[in-house]
Amino acid sequence: MALVHSGVIENYIQRVTELSQSTQRIPTSAELEAIAGELGIEPEEIQAAQKQATDHFTRAQGYMRLGYWDDAIAELDDAIAFNPGKSQFLLCSAQAHFGKWKHHHRSQDADQMHLRVRQCLSLDPSCEEALNLLGEFRQRQRSYFRTLMGGLIFAGAVLCGGGIYYFLQGGLPFVIEEKARLEDLQNTIKSQNDTIAQLIGEQKALRREFESALNQQLQENRQSSDRLNKLQARFKYLEDKVKEYQTPPIVVPTPAPTPPPAQQN
Repeated sequence: MALVHSGVIENYIQRVTELSQSTQRIPTSAELEAIAGELGIEPEEIQAAQKQATDHFTRAQGYMRLGYWDDAIAELDDAIAFNPGKSQFLLCSAQAHFGKWKHHHRSQDADQMHLRVRQCLSLDPSCEEALNLLGEFRQRQRSYFRTLMGGLIFAGAVLCGGGIYYFLQGGLPFVIEEKARLEDLQNTIKSQNDTIAQLIGEQKALRREFESALNQQLQENRQSSDRLNKLQARFKYLEDKVKEYQTPPIVVPTPAPTPPPAQQN
């Protein structure tokens, strides 16, 4: 059986992920078979890829322990695409999105977490870990909003009081200037972070290219070594043949026959 091209596998994963997100549910077996048929993937090839889902899950757990949420989510998306009926994969994906939300507090991460939790509960309605995750998210969300509102109220009071003071002291232009400088600093930091992210991406791409070139070179070296061994063996064989033909044969003389004794008269 021929292996499926990696690009076809990536298209399959993307199609399954988009279907899962758009319908807010686990794709059915018929839907998965239809997508595989459109991409020309045989059922045996899907089964072989499903066996790799555990490897994706194991790598995702390692990324989560280190806080690499994007890498963990990517591995789990691959695992879920080939084995969407595994509630453990869905729960782990929800936990990864929750970890990412705790770091950035973005609504899309919370939405993805809720999607995975719903999908997990649709397979295992009594999953306590999924329900506990929702409870922890609600507590942290309330705490975050209270902290945010308190900070905004305090900052507003400080700005109002400081603005009135500086305005009365003729220092309002200074406040405006400092605000502009702060915005410039924030833009500079954002630009630097974008540059760092781009450099990290380029570094990863170069590392993959180097590893690929190294593997190719090692394979070529092994092939060259095999050819050299065959040539050496052939050369030794020919050398032995030449010596065999150059060495004259040793001729052993045949003794003359002994004459019979003379007869007496």
